[in-house]
This record gives sequence, structure tokens and C-alpha cells, in this order.
Amino acid sequence: MTTATRAESPLLSPVTRLAIVAVAAYAGAQVIADVTSLKIGIVADRSVDMGTFIYPITFTLRDVVHKLLGRQAARTIVPEASHRPGPWAAHTARSGSPAIARND
Repeated sequence: MTTATRAESPLLSPVTRLAIVAVAAYAGAQVIADVTSLKIGIVADRSVDMGTFIYPITFTLRDVVHKLLGRQAARTIVPEASHRPGPWAAHTARSGSPAIARND
């Protein structure tokens, strides 16, 4: 009987795992920021859009994605996470695809 002598390689590299976590965290932070921006709170006797406190986190996470996956990936996740039409919206509108994004 023979035993395997080579170490099993992980399915994903550490950088890929970190990139997946960064993209997921960015998408989650963007959704939370969008939802909390509907709430107006009082901070230091001033009315403040509560999403203001979450948006800086999205910028930092987008920068992490940019460092790990590159410029194109960072530019792609912004419209995808915020459900806003990106550069592809004109193409899907012409093609008659049912996946046309809302134009909020």
C-alpha cells in the first residue's frame, strides 16, 4: 500500500481567499451604507445622514480590492454592489436583456 507523500494543495490561494473576503465585505458595507443613509440621526446637535459613517469603510475596502485584483475589478464591483448601471448598461438595454439595472 502506498501513501501520498505530496502535501495537498489548498483549493484557493491565501490571496484569492483575501480577495473574496474583501469583495464580499465591500458589497456588504455598500448595502449597509445604502440602507443606513435612509436614516437621519442627530450627532452633536446636527442632523446627519447615518450612511456617512459607513461610506469611508467602503472606500477602504475598494482600495483593498484594487490592490489585490487590479483596477478593472475595483471598477466593476462599484456598480455591481450599489445596483447602479455601469458601462455595460447601454449594451444590455440594446440587447433586450431582462437584466437591465434600475436607473435610480
